[in-house]
Amino acid sequence: MLTVVITNNNDGWRGMNYYYFDGRTGKLFDALLQHNKSLGIKWRNSNLEIHTGRIYGWPTQILAFVASLICATLPITGFLIWWNKRRKHLRKKPPYRSGNSILSAY
Repeated sequence: MLTVVITNNNDGWRGMNYYYFDGRTGKLFDALLQHNKSLGIKWRNSNLEIHTGRIYGWPTQILAFVASLICATLPITGFLIWWNKRRKHLRKKPPYRSGNSILSAY
């Protein structure tokens, strides 16, 4: 069995047509064309393009980069917020002096 894959990207999906040939005779015995595929097979074939943002070209690749950059900064900013709150609680408060109090004069 010989398999030929022809990639065609007219739409957002990774358009892959599969042609299956008999290895001995060279005759075509099966073909799976892009327009005959189910939605699940289209999603599976486009998995790489979806996760890297290349599904619709440069605009979606830039959008995927910005979204991943925001997601990467969330743990860092969360740690910094936690660290600053923790430092405020650890600071010592000035000791209470009864001599300077307004109530001690009475």
